[in-house]
Amino acid sequence: MENIIDTRDLAERRDELKTRILDAFNYTFFTELDCCPDIETLSDNIPENATKEDKELFFSDWKDEINEINEIDEIEHYCPDFEFGCTLIHYDYFTEYTKELLIDCGYISKDFPTWIEIDWNATAENVMYDYSEINYRGETYLFR
Repeated sequence: MENIIDTRDLAERRDELKTRILDAFNYTFFTELDCCPDIETLSDNIPENATKEDKELFFSDWKDEINEINEIDEIEHYCPDFEFGCTLIHYDYFTEYTKELLIDCGYISKDFPTWIEIDWNATAENVMYDYSEINYRGETYLFR
């Protein structure tokens, strides 16, 4: 689990996964595709002489990677600034993120006395209203 994810890193990860899948596809089915079409249409490029078992085995072997690509595609769909870098903050880290954000923005002084108590959980809940939730790899992240 990562506390903070930049969507530009997800785009890079998706490209890496597509390249790995394409290389494996070309090797498995003796094809020479030079770019990875949409994962959903990849099966349209399987040669006719390939067996049903080979097809099923290939997609079974790459199921996790294909699911991850689909999750990244979904995040891109919901994050308008995906290509420019949208920050995803893990739900469990959001309280710490809020504290750092408020200090960095100057709302809380960096030399704020440690003996003064702030309910950071309640403050994070208040800030959370400006964020949306999305799931990635079975974890909940917040973004805006």
